[in-house]
Amino acid sequence: MGMKKNIKKDTKKASIWQKALLSNSEKIQYRTSIEPTLILKGILWVAILIISLRLVQLQLVEGSKHLIRAEDNRIITKRIAASRGVIRDRNGEVLTRNIPTYKKLKPNTTLAQGQFESITKEEALNTQTLGETIFFDISREYLFDKIMAPVIGYISEANVEDLANLDNDYFPGDLIGKAGIEKSFQDSLRGTPGLEYIEISSSGQIQRVIGKINPIVGNDIVLSIDLGLQEALYQALEGYSGAGIAITLKTEKY
Repeated sequence: MGMKKNIKKDTKKASIWQKALLSNSEKIQYRTSIEPTLILKGILWVAILIISLRLVQLQLVEGSKHLIRAEDNRIITKRIAASRGVIRDRNGEVLTRNIPTYKKLKPNTTLAQGQFESITKEEALNTQTLGETIFFDISREYLFDKIMAPVIGYISEANVEDLANLDNDYFPGDLIGKAGIEKSFQDSLRGTPGLEYIEISSSGQIQRVIGKINPIVGNDIVLSIDLGLQEALYQALEGYSGAGIAITLKTEKY
């Protein structure tokens, strides 16, 4: 009997240990299966944290730097006038020519305001020596102004009334024909303006030219008028009001 009791006790103890070992094995398996999930979640949270910190850096830190840079430097588009076409008489005599004019910004103004004052060539050289930026424009010289003025006409800056009657590619300050041939053949003589892209600081100081589109010269025009005959007629009628016509009888050309 004593031996049977001992066997039962040993069997009971073995069963208890077996259950304990099986339970620990299950726990070990459960821990083994849960650890990769925790690691993946940890990596995911770390990645999210890194991305969030980078976004904060881009938006708050570097974003403010780019904003300051954008506010400090701006791009101004400046139009470049094209040389007008030359007007000649029937024999090829040049009646008009283009000459450069010089201007600089008015004191206490910026390029964005577009307020200039005309200066002479000598003043332009002196101003450029001082480090200031000089701007160039193109004006018109009439070589026989008194004799040919009624025919050729003249050019001047476009005003509000002119702009209302012109195409959309004209702007205040553009030189246009106001009378005579200059007005009648404005579109042909004008050419195509160019563009210059200038980077300026917030204080209006020019930093650099970042791009340029060169203007296209206007078309030349040859008149049927003979300058010599026009001059003779002008002298004959000097002091009088009137008109004259010269005609070649053989060809009936004026």
